Amino acid sequence: TIYINSSPHVLPLINYLCNLQNSKVVVAHELELLGPARTVYELYKICKSDLLVIHGDLLLEKSYLTKFVSGCSPYISSHVAIHKRTYKKARSVVQTDLSLNVLSVRNLNQPGFLDGTENMVNVDSGVYFFPHTALDSFDRPDSDVAVASYLSKLACEGDLKAIENSGVRFSIENIEILKEARDFYQDNIRIFD
Repeated sequence: TIYINSSPHVLPLINYLCNLQNSKVVVAHELELLGPARTVYELYKICKSDLLVIHGDLLLEKSYLTKFVSGCSPYISSHVAIHKRTYKKARSVVQTDLSLNVLSVRNLNQPGFLDGTENMVNVDSGVYFFPHTALDSFDRPDSDVAVASYLSKLACEGDLKAIENSGVRFSIENIEILKEARDFYQDNIRIFD
């Protein structure tokens, strides 16, 4: 089942997903802004099963998702996709050991970080897998809580693995990035099929 938490502006995507063979699509419209962690919590209450979560403002290369999903097997641990970004542009930093076990996930508004430098750090890519066993222990978050709060809890419990992705990824945060992503997509459509 595919759950989409959406605004009315995504009807073309919803119609496409509804027409996929063997798929069941459930559309939930927010009555209030839930925020990322609260959305995951509310979806889990509906489906009570494992969740693959992808931020809706991402344009991802097919190999990016394929690598992530295949890396999540066996489905016993939670996983987060990570990529490199300069510290200046990072919203949260994901610290891992050499085996890609996540040691910590911190929002940049938390104390104890380097100043805003050009150093490259691992950051949360907006793609997650949560087995239902991990979600059973989550409390209802406030609407302004980021998914990083869930990731931090799982990292502390030693139940979070990272999967590095170097494929094409656009986070559509403004109109300029949207235009850049659209142009890149049109010139490289084969890597998204």
